[in-house]
Amino acid sequence: MTRKTRDTEQINVMYDRLNRDTKTIINNSIQLAYFMRGAMAYNDIMFSMSYVERDLAMTFVNDRLESEGKNPHPVY
Repeated sequence: MTRKTRDTEQINVMYDRLNRDTKTIINNSIQLAYFMRGAMAYNDIMFSMSYVERDLAMTFVNDRLESEGKNPHPVY
């Protein structure tokens, strides 16, 4: 294995990871915009919130959906 081949492999691994991360961020932003019911637009979520804020908001939404799913009279 040459150094050039190894560098290409590392670049491909990094590219694949960045591609997955980008798709995750976009998917989470779409879900947050949906569950915010107009309180925040997609652009606000994508460009006004940091990664940490989006991550915490997604955790909150997922926890809320899980707890309300067990409730016989859910309030979404």
